[in-house]
Amino acid sequence: MSRHVQENKDESQVMGILRSWVNPKRQQEVTRELISDLNALSDEEAEEVLLELKMPKRFIRSNKSSNQLNMNVVLTTQDTDSTYTVEALLDSGCTGSCINRSFIARHKINTHRAPRPIAVYNADGTLNKGGSITEFVHMRMTIGEHVERIHFGISSSDMNGLRSITPTSTGKTVP
Repeated sequence: MSRHVQENKDESQVMGILRSWVNPKRQQEVTRELISDLNALSDEEAEEVLLELKMPKRFIRSNKSSNQLNMNVVLTTQDTDSTYTVEALLDSGCTGSCINRSFIARHKINTHRAPRPIAVYNADGTLNKGGSITEFVHMRMTIGEHVERIHFGISSSDMNGLRSITPTSTGKTVP
């Protein structure tokens, strides 16, 4: 599929092919920018992106706060073993796990680039104004005795309230 998209020079034909391929609820992600992104990727990365677009939306921000649960958690980077104790929003109704971009920048945490931006949708189906997920960070999250590895999409500060980790200014670094 990726080779057909990458080799086809007729943009309107490629848009039609992609619209018939992607999940019906992700039609608004089929843009000229997507075609450009796909053409810049290796075959393997383009296949990964196309398979991801076939799936339902991954990052959906809820507009309800009634199920919000905040608690202290310990985050540990997997590459440098840096540890941070933060207050985190654990469940806002969002379908993806995210961490705030300013927290990542402030602590100079290493990130991994996504093959292409992953759209973030609001509960009403519109694209979130905070922008797409373009990077991820791999961390270990500890809550009491529970420990798990988790991959966080890095979100802009406009997207506070995304599920799993939104460190607040009360977070402190543990020596």
